[in-house]
Amino acid sequence: MASKTSKQKRRATVAKNEAYQQLLRQVVTNQIPFRYVLNDVWYASADNMRFVKHDLKRDFVMPLKIAECVWKAF
Repeated sequence: MASKTSKQKRRATVAKNEAYQQLLRQVVTNQIPFRYVLNDVWYASADNMRFVKHDLKRDFVMPLKIAECVWKAF
């Protein structure tokens, strides 16, 4: 529960990165042609970058908050 309001917090059943990757897998399954993945900083993680580049074999455009940390991990 939230300490100030005593309301129960809602939690997603699937993490945002899992939902992001499931959505892109469905795009590939449906054979929708695309060359690039463009998304908001909310989904810009090293794990998602690896998924798009290595698993989907596509390029991506993602804004970064701290580029140095991501590139070391990527």
